Amino acid sequence: MPALDKVEREQFVDYVISRYAWVDYKASVALFGSYDQLVIAADSTTGSEYDINEDYNGESDRPYLELIAFAKSKGILDRIYSLDAGRKVEHIFEAMRCTSATPHHLKSFFHTDIKLVK
Repeated sequence: MPALDKVEREQFVDYVISRYAWVDYKASVALFGSYDQLVIAADSTTGSEYDINEDYNGESDRPYLELIAFAKSKGILDRIYSLDAGRKVEHIFEAMRCTSATPHHLKSFFHTDIKLVK
């Protein structure tokens, strides 16, 4: 089978996009009143979706796997955020003893700002 030339490749890409795109372009344009307004809205909101304010510490992420296993074994993985402060502290101190997690990992995983020293 011969390779596609530039025009054929562009036609193929256009076909795939039009056939399999999950965006309903007509409905999207209708929401914004015009195609130009849609483009302006997209340009105005693009760029900050990955600006997650997270401190970089350079430590390995491996302890998070241990913390996930710990939380699963305690049956709290799906409710870590809703634990009351006392129960959260109990689990944090137990996790400090049986995982390699640093205070940074523990505070991040359990979503708390308590002072921890390991």
